[in-house]
Amino acid sequence: MKVLLINPPSDSPQPIMSLGLAFLAAALEKNNIPVEVIDAWAEGLNFEALEKRIALAEAGLIGITVMSPVYPIGIKVIQAARRASPQSKIIIGGTHPSSLPEDCLTDSSELDFVCCGEGDELIVQLVNALKGNGDVCDIKGLGCRREGRIVINGKAEPVRNLDDLPFPARHLFPLSRYRTHPPYRLYNSYATMITSRGCPFQCTYCTKSVSGQYFRFQSTERVIREIEFLKNKYNIKQIHFYDDDFTINKKRVEGLCDEIISRGLKIAWSCVTRVDLVDEMLLRKMRKSGCWLISYGVESGNQRILDSVRKGYKVEQIKEAFTLTRNAGIRTLGYFMSGFPGETTETLNDTVKLSFEIDPDFVSWSILALYPGSKLYQQALQGELGNNYVQAQMPITEGKANISSLSPYAHGHMYIYEGDISRDYILQTVNKAYRRFYFRLTFLFRFLMRLRTFTEAFSYVKTLIQYLTWSKKE
Repeated sequence: MKVLLINPPSDSPQPIMSLGLAFLAAALEKNNIPVEVIDAWAEGLNFEALEKRIALAEAGLIGITVMSPVYPIGIKVIQAARRASPQSKIIIGGTHPSSLPEDCLTDSSELDFVCCGEGDELIVQLVNALKGNGDVCDIKGLGCRREGRIVINGKAEPVRNLDDLPFPARHLFPLSRYRTHPPYRLYNSYATMITSRGCPFQCTYCTKSVSGQYFRFQSTERVIREIEFLKNKYNIKQIHFYDDDFTINKKRVEGLCDEIISRGLKIAWSCVTRVDLVDEMLLRKMRKSGCWLISYGVESGNQRILDSVRKGYKVEQIKEAFTLTRNAGIRTLGYFMSGFPGETTETLNDTVKLSFEIDPDFVSWSILALYPGSKLYQQALQGELGNNYVQAQMPITEGKANISSLSPYAHGHMYIYEGDISRDYILQTVNKAYRRFYFRLTFLFRFLMRLRTFTEAFSYVKTLIQYLTWSKKE
């Protein structure tokens, strides 16, 4: 039985390879199961073209990744797959189906299965069951239909030993079409990696519906082998680690840095982590091994807000982390959020003030969106957040009514803020903060002095033009 994996279409001009699908494809290949990938986003396929490609694939099982912000698009892909291949079985996975499996099966009569949790082992079990080796509805983590009823068989067992996973099947993807967005882009020859799964922290706005809270990580040897493979096979010069909390195990990261240095691996790399998971010695070692950018989730500059969403750190730790990172020679990206429960003009101004005080190299603002699987989403459903959040209108229309950040691509199927301070006020405040930050002479001078490649410079110019064009729309 052949499996077809699909990444849905998107209007965003900077497609990123789906590592989730790449891991699934690798698991199928490891078990000698034929697999094909269609990345409709990267290939710029519309639904008509996608439907033709699906028909040509002649797959027995079609798997589609579906995230909450693009759930309506996922439904359209399911419908296209059913029209193109009436006899195929269709399964979806990702954050949205893992959070709301029964809803997904209810919303789409064309859908056969839902994967709840990590799918590396589940999809192989499903193929074997479809071949006649067992009952599909007995598979742990699978949602299905049995005698007219929807059956959800819990969550899939997480992969215990991540070293057992084969390298993501990147060779099945159109690698030349991927373009990471600023500020992560230094070179055209770049790759992404995930070396751990799970997050033990309790942030109430975050969903952990796929990998959960159980933190697991690959060994240093396994990570180094993949880095060397990427350099040797694809001449990769830059890697971004998409781990939720890359430095949660400091000894592991120190060992990784030591190995990169001792082997003389020339690689520029970046990562995402928390402000309470770094120290001076670790940061200096990271810089020496090639780390050039760290993204930190600052979220708020008000301690009451941070405590209310269970961030687990203090404003003082935010300031210290940015100082230490700057002193180590590593650039920083600060993620800031607005529209938390209890947000006021004063708490929002505290966050704006902090963004200038810590003075990261880059800032990114968003308005809180409540995703299925998060504690805040559940509280909104139960009416515990009052009238502060409303469900985004579908389908998305022109304008900015449903945006969750100042971006033309940040729409989604979710609850968005309409609280005690107006949404318009938040948008105006955030817009003003962006402009004040990025149009300072001190920032512009520092920015120009730190440009490393023509590719980096060009990516900023292109993104600026896209943003200015979109921001003028009503």
